[in-house]
Amino acid sequence: MAETIFTVLLFLLLVMSVYHDFRTQKIPNKITVPTIAIGVILSTVYFGFSGLWSSLLGFTAGFLIFLPPFFFGGMGAGDVKLMAAIGAVMGTRFVFMTFIYTAIVGGIIALGYGIYKRGLGASLRLFGGFLISPLLKFLYRLTGYHKFIEWYGSLKKDEVRSGKLYIPYAIPIAIGAALVYTNWIPSFF
Repeated sequence: MAETIFTVLLFLLLVMSVYHDFRTQKIPNKITVPTIAIGVILSTVYFGFSGLWSSLLGFTAGFLIFLPPFFFGGMGAGDVKLMAAIGAVMGTRFVFMTFIYTAIVGGIIALGYGIYKRGLGASLRLFGGFLISPLLKFLYRLTGYHKFIEWYGSLKKDEVRSGKLYIPYAIPIAIGAALVYTNWIPSFF
């Protein structure tokens, strides 16, 4: 009985989040916050103190996993709260596995969408710039060699010129969570 309730709650959370993120580019608090509360309450009711602990730990892990990308502008606050809600409902192991699969699925979707919108060359330059930019800044700070900062500046100009593509990240999160739930991809752990 408990597994069915948690499954339905996860399914509703993912479907509503994908719908809103796709339509409005936002995942509203009216979806994530009540789900977090319900996840914590149900975990406590069904599994006692260990359920409470598992839910709170899952919430914290889900929140902290997506906090760095949020601070760097890679995703919105709704995506962070969505992962926190998944953690509150399903626990820490589930949220970690969802993060791994979400990163893979999100990368594939982003690269595919970039190629579709801009072409292969521009997408690979942007993707490469995303990976290389932090390294160039670090090397400049470490060595003081001005070429590193010049290259960094040219990468940033390319990024600004091409504009930012929006991908509703609730979609890769939902796909990642579904893959973890169904065990379609073999576990890394």
